[in-house]
Amino acid sequence: MVQRVYEQAKKSQLLDRIVIATDDVRIEDAVSRFGAEVILTSQAIASGSDRVAAVAAQISGDIFVNIQGDEPLIAPEMIDQGVQLLLDDSSVPVGTLVKIISSEEELLNPNVVKSSDKS
Repeated sequence: MVQRVYEQAKKSQLLDRIVIATDDVRIEDAVSRFGAEVILTSQAIASGSDRVAAVAAQISGDIFVNIQGDEPLIAPEMIDQGVQLLLDDSSVPVGTLVKIISSEEELLNPNVVKSSDKS
């Protein structure tokens, strides 16, 4: 699945570098086998966002994008939309892509992240 997400991210027009951050040597080995750049982080890091911050402290870059490894259907165009918003407005420090829930199954699924923000 991580390889599929990586391949989708590679289709982005606005990403210059793709680094996979993981705390698991098995994932590090798998990523190395398919030729992607990987950084092994501490197992003490609690979330994907914290893992991105740890990697951002190690490498140079202007914008860091957190693409979760369990998003095999992420569209490269969506990645570019999120990046473009940050490029267009330097006063925006962070952004998150959202999708309108379109089915009752999604609404009731506890694994689908939800927000009450209507903006």
